[in-house]
Order: sequence, then C-alpha cells, then structure tokens
Amino acid sequence: MIGFLKRVVKVLSSLKLSFATFVLLLLLVFIGTWQQQYESLFDVQQKYFSSWFFTFPIYGVPVLLPGGTLLLGLLALNLLVGGVVRMRFRWKNAGVLVIHLGIVFLLTGSLVEYLLSDKGYMVLREGQTGRTFQSYQEWEISIAGGDPAHGRELVVPDTRFADAQDGRTRKLVSAALPFDLVVEGYARNSEPKPAEHVGEGEDGFVLDWKGDSIKAEANVPGCFVTVVPKLSAGPKSRALLWGEQRFPWAARVGDQTWQIDLRRRTFVAPFAVRLEKFVRRLHPGTQMAAEFSSYVTKIDGGTTSQAHITMNAPLRDQGVIMFQEGWGPQDPRDRSAPWSQFAVVRNPSDQWPKYACYVIGLGMLIHFLIRLVKHLDAESSRAAAKAKEATA
Repeated sequence: MIGFLKRVVKVLSSLKLSFATFVLLLLLVFIGTWQQQYESLFDVQQKYFSSWFFTFPIYGVPVLLPGGTLLLGLLALNLLVGGVVRMRFRWKNAGVLVIHLGIVFLLTGSLVEYLLSDKGYMVLREGQTGRTFQSYQEWEISIAGGDPAHGRELVVPDTRFADAQDGRTRKLVSAALPFDLVVEGYARNSEPKPAEHVGEGEDGFVLDWKGDSIKAEANVPGCFVTVVPKLSAGPKSRALLWGEQRFPWAARVGDQTWQIDLRRRTFVAPFAVRLEKFVRRLHPGTQMAAEFSSYVTKIDGGTTSQAHITMNAPLRDQGVIMFQEGWGPQDPRDRSAPWSQFAVVRNPSDQWPKYACYVIGLGMLIHFLIRLVKHLDAESSRAAAKAKEATA
C-alpha cells in the first residue's frame, strides 16, 4: 500500500504531468475559442471549461477529451504535491514554496467562484428600489400560491426540466404541493404562434422554435406544463409557458389557486438598492455615452448608506459586487424615466485572487532576497579569497 501511494505521489508531482496538463489546457483554449463562432460564450464555457470531460469530433470521429475542471484540478494537485509535499523544506526553497501555495490559493478561489457564485443583472429606474437580480442565461419554473397564509413558493431550476424535449417529459414532484407538474416540449429559444391545425398545442397556440442564439442571454425558452392533482383532487389542466409572458399561469387545484411561471433564475441580495440619480455624458453630436454612472442608496435592515457606482468603481458589500453595466432609454425621443442596469455578482471568493497575488508576490520577494543574500555571500567570499591571495 505504501509503495502504491509513493507511485501516485510520484506521478502527481512529476514535471511530465505539468507539461501534459499545460499542453491540454492550450488545446482546450484553442477549441473553446474556435467554437465561439458556432456556439454562445456561455455554452462554450459550460461544455468545455466547466466540464470534467467532453467529446469533440476530429475528422468526424468523436474523441473524449478532458475538460477545464479536470485539467485545473490536476494542475492544482501537481502544484500542491510537487511544490509542497515533495519539496525539501530548506530556507533557500522558502520563496518557491510560498509561490506554489499562492497559485494553489488562486486556483481554489476559482473553484469556489465556479461552485458557489451567482451572476445576473438588476434594472432600476430613478426612485425605484430592488433587492433581487436575475440570471442572464439560467431559467426556472416558479410555483407560488395555495394557502395565502403561508405564501410559499417552490422554485425548480432549468437543469431539472431542460431535457424535456423530443418526446421526453419530466415530472416535478414535491410533498409541499397537492399536484405534480409534468413538463414537455421544452424549447430553449422559442416564441408562441397560432396553431395551424385544430387541437394542436394548447389554447390554439404552439411554440415556434427559433434555434439557439449565438448570444445565450437572448434565448427565451418555452414549454408545455400539465398539472396532475394528487389523490383525485380535480381534473388535469395544461398550459403553455413562455419566458416573456406578462403574467404567470393561474392553475386551480381544489379550492386553491397556484401561480406557475417560467422566468429567469432569480436571486435575492443581502441588501436592497434604491437608484437616486442616473448620470450620463454623451460624446458631442452623438448618442454614444462617454460616461455613465449611478448614485444609489444601499438599504441594509434599518441602516442606509450612499454609494456612487461607475464602470471602474463597483459597489462591494457582503460578498455582492454591483457593476455599472448599461442604461436607457437610448432613444432620444423616449421621454420615460431613465433606468440603469447593473451587473450583479455574489461571489464568496471575490477578494481571493487579490490575496493570492499578495502571497505570490511575497514568495517572489522572499526568493529574490534569498538569492541576493546568497549572491552577496558568494561575492564576499571571492573578494576575501582574492585579498588573501594578494597578501600571500
């Protein structure tokens, strides 16, 4: 057993593994960049960089290749085992050891961001307050209502039902609901249109599949859902849900009404933000913004504070970062109230890359000082030897 563990450590710490990992990462970056002319940036990230494995056709033959998650994990293990475990703990290696730890810390921060971060946007008009932000690419089915005293809401992410297409169905079951929800006919980018034949679709409408957009945030999905009451609580009911419908579908089950909606995935921030004033400055004679920013009030419980959000100065608090992203209306004929769009990221490892750079910089400084001291000692020894020879 000990011999096997030694062989594993030898492989994980080898320079051959480092070289192979970097070559495969280079190939992965090339494939991901190339595929962006056919797929959206989000799809490329999910398929190639956020996966353990993926298949890619080479001369028409699908080849299984390691994804970004696996390669970065191997690189972190290689750095940790090779640079920390196998390195001899001597003072001359202290700087290199700190550098390796800083790189591992940096990769760990990337892993935490991938697993735990939420990303989306928030749109506010002047005087409006918001606490929720929506995902650009992810969707969910919201089921709310029932007993008004409880006001409960069940949210199902699209990973649970996005494959309900090509004749497949997905049944969403919860003990908190008096019914099951069956999803079918899911189309990632679609639009309702009148049915051409009697009895086709639902309520005279079908989903017109538009094909996936090269910009994943532009996709608007749709699907058909069927409410199947439990314990014979009533008849089945069926409806079409679409991502941009104005109102949720009201389904009656027994003596209760449930609101069922297909919407962008929604996140709740730990604080609310009120847009007090939006400021923009245009290039002379054009409608191109030279500068735009937002003056906001952050409301956290009973306390308030003022903040000025610009492109290069986001609002940071409790792991949430709000960037100035867009504005409107951009049509000069539109006299409606100005609105500001913020990119919102909830990332528990937001500051980790900065700290990792500090650690890496400290390691480089330690290594430089050790080499400098060693060089000065060597020069001093040479000078002393020459002086001794001159006096001999």
